[in-house]
Amino acid sequence: MTFPWSRLRHLPQFVTRRYLIAFLFLGITSHNSDAYTIKFSTGPITLGSGLPDNAEADITANFGGTGTTIIISLLNKQLDPKGITSAISGVEIDFANLSGAATASLSSTTASTFTINANGSITGAANVTSTAWLVETNASDPGAGYSANTVALCVVCKNVNGTSPPTQLVIGGPATNKPAPYGYDDGNNSITSNHSPYILGSGDTFLYPTGTPLAGMNTTPTWVINLPQFQATTRITAVRFYFGSAYIVSTQEADATIVVTPEPGPIAMVIGGIVLVAAGRWRRRTSHSRDCR
Repeated sequence: MTFPWSRLRHLPQFVTRRYLIAFLFLGITSHNSDAYTIKFSTGPITLGSGLPDNAEADITANFGGTGTTIIISLLNKQLDPKGITSAISGVEIDFANLSGAATASLSSTTASTFTINANGSITGAANVTSTAWLVETNASDPGAGYSANTVALCVVCKNVNGTSPPTQLVIGGPATNKPAPYGYDDGNNSITSNHSPYILGSGDTFLYPTGTPLAGMNTTPTWVINLPQFQATTRITAVRFYFGSAYIVSTQEADATIVVTPEPGPIAMVIGGIVLVAAGRWRRRTSHSRDCR
């Protein structure tokens, strides 16, 4: 069975609101099901205190017999964050060539959560299959003002939060030996006060040592989203990250640049190239902002 997923499009840019549109034309052939993973990354950006943030979303579209799912993994590669503005609170994805207005729904979640205590130590680490994160579209929340082609995955969303105050933001890894064996001793009170538990999103390929607080924890949180309108000609036109405990704070949002990564396995052939065609500008967002914590 052939699924020519062609013309996957992205809109690359750093942190400014100017965007350069790129089109990626892909042909993917498989006998059973097709999957292709695209990585979107902000690159090093400075939003809050501490080292530069570096957020990544790995997005995989699976064409299966029961419908199409979008698998999203969110990574926060900032080590030892100093404040809540360095934690990922949401991502919005714009599509083109859906078969209709997006009606996405959350299918499943795989993540690890933990608590950061006042002294920066870690307790309560656990692998979980349910989080406070939501999937929003214009169909599910018309008052939020999303485009009909936008899917939001968020714990701090446009019109409602998963929790109040916001918890389960995706955070990077701890510092080494702060406090021993590791923790967030450098974090200010926005990290250590009322936003626990957090979701671990460091993406570390190594396992934390046995006997330490994060031993055996999942470092790559993943959400599986049903998106029935996704089809072979659908393309992604933009990915936006949000950080911190408030939605649409101008200094706490960033746009991602695409990194193309073929996924081995079911893909038998990939034919494609990146064609640079135009420059554009995103619309300025008009939704109201919540106060930053």
